[in-house]
Amino acid sequence: MSTEDRVERLLDLVEKQSEKFDALLAKTEEASKKESAEDPEELAKKKADKDEADFIQLMKDINKE
Repeated sequence: MSTEDRVERLLDLVEKQSEKFDALLAKTEEASKKESAEDPEELAKKKADKDEADFIQLMKDINKE
């Protein structure tokens, strides 16, 4: 696999993850409107945990290549 192919594959993976992230962000924004009574610090922690999990999954996907 050439370097160009690898870069293209990585870009595809990043694009897919970006689409997933955008969908999750939309869901998070909608949920935050519904859960406005919940502690903002707790919501921020949950989002940070989810972002970290998404990043770890992205790194695993990249390393599989």
